[in-house]
Amino acid sequence: MRNVYVPMRAANWRAATRRTNEDYLQSHIYPVFEHVQLKDITKFNVQMFLNRMANDGYSYTVVYHARDLIKAGLAEAVDQEVMERNVARKTVIPEIEERDQHVLPIAMYCKLLARLTDVRDRAIFLIGSFCALRPSELFALTWGSYQGTVFKIMNTAWRGQFQPKKIKRKNRFGRSNYRLVAIPDVVKDAVERWRAQAKKTDSRRSPISGREASTVPGTETHDAGQPEVFAMVNQVANRILAMDSDADGTVR
Repeated sequence: MRNVYVPMRAANWRAATRRTNEDYLQSHIYPVFEHVQLKDITKFNVQMFLNRMANDGYSYTVVYHARDLIKAGLAEAVDQEVMERNVARKTVIPEIEERDQHVLPIAMYCKLLARLTDVRDRAIFLIGSFCALRPSELFALTWGSYQGTVFKIMNTAWRGQFQPKKIKRKNRFGRSNYRLVAIPDVVKDAVERWRAQAKKTDSRRSPISGREASTVPGTETHDAGQPEVFAMVNQVANRILAMDSDADGTVR
């Protein structure tokens, strides 16, 4: 399975995707299927593997991703005429109890927002709260992404580097369809206030970190090994919590 899947699929993986997929393969799939001949892999084998993952306490997302990789690998084997059919195609995800989601209480949210007086901190907090951006999208926003009423998602951030957003679909004119994210009025007001105070607002500069997106993706490196704005968001949160905590650090 290793020989069929990786050479054919890995060429299309971006760095972050490669790291995630290879972790799933090395940690979960290869220990079970690496030395099993393709002709000996059955639907029963795959389904029992998924059932064991569920029983071992893995989340729905982890089990789903493992199944997806197995299906893709066997589909490649079918395309290469090594197998006649994809035995994983009709396997199912076992019932997995949904885990408790830690949600910020409305009262705490209002308290945090009320404490934010810095215009940049407020803009970061509101964008992250109301615009439903993935972390990789939020940390790679540039002023060029800000279209007034929407954010045009053109970049992602990974390990301190900006990289162009991978677009899978083209419109009928052959142009890329970027994802557009609506900006509520309260967020737009906060962003406009920050733009009025920001020293540089050129299209390639990040409104959050203030740094410019690299012209050649992947050429910049940082000691932290991840987007520097992670540290900035943590600083914002720590400042807010420090304003409303007891001497022993307990948040009131």
